[in-house]
Amino acid sequence: MKSLAYFLIATSFVAAASEEQPYSDRIEVDSSGNTIVVRTSSVPDPNGGTRKVEQRLDQVDEKTYVYDPSIQTEATTKYHEEFCAEHGLEPSLDGESVISGAVSGWGCQRPRAQRESHDETSGLQSGASEKSTDYVFAIAPSGSFPVGNLLVHGRARATSSVAGPLSATASADNGRCSFSQTWNYGGAFNDDRQVWVNCYVGQPRFINSRMEACVPRQCGHATGTISIR
Repeated sequence: MKSLAYFLIATSFVAAASEEQPYSDRIEVDSSGNTIVVRTSSVPDPNGGTRKVEQRLDQVDEKTYVYDPSIQTEATTKYHEEFCAEHGLEPSLDGESVISGAVSGWGCQRPRAQRESHDETSGLQSGASEKSTDYVFAIAPSGSFPVGNLLVHGRARATSSVAGPLSATASADNGRCSFSQTWNYGGAFNDDRQVWVNCYVGQPRFINSRMEACVPRQCGHATGTISIR
């Protein structure tokens, strides 16, 4: 089951897929002897249903995992492409992705042609004036959704007049579930990134949602309320 909520400047998306178990994990060891957690969960299908998708994760601690796109299976890579394409985007494969307390997480960005076209006209090239305006827009979803896996989405649009990182985090239920991505830029930048966190809620109640993004000189955030029914 999937629900969409669109907002001015920043868009928020939530999809729900009810199931008894939010995910299943198994352990694999790769050719280098590294331990990988292979997590299988239900995710929204671009055709309107749900499907089972794996994410191969590097475990940091009991609830924190790093998602590395380069070690995913062909099926997972294809799903990521289809998922982003449904929203007119491409997978965000650069930077660092961290899942904490969540079932899964996904990141998307504008297609390359749009990014290059925007960069040419933005005036925020490397070496741009220090007086350029820095800003961050972010928003969190609100609404009413069924019990199950909630795919909570946030969009961050940001401009920085100096080099450094852009971080974007979508979270739900007082931060119990979060998915974060961080990208580093060698010069001034203007970017538009979107992240989704899959958070399981097993009973009807109210939870909050939050989207936060930061550039070196500025942060932006927003909160929302989701009714789980």
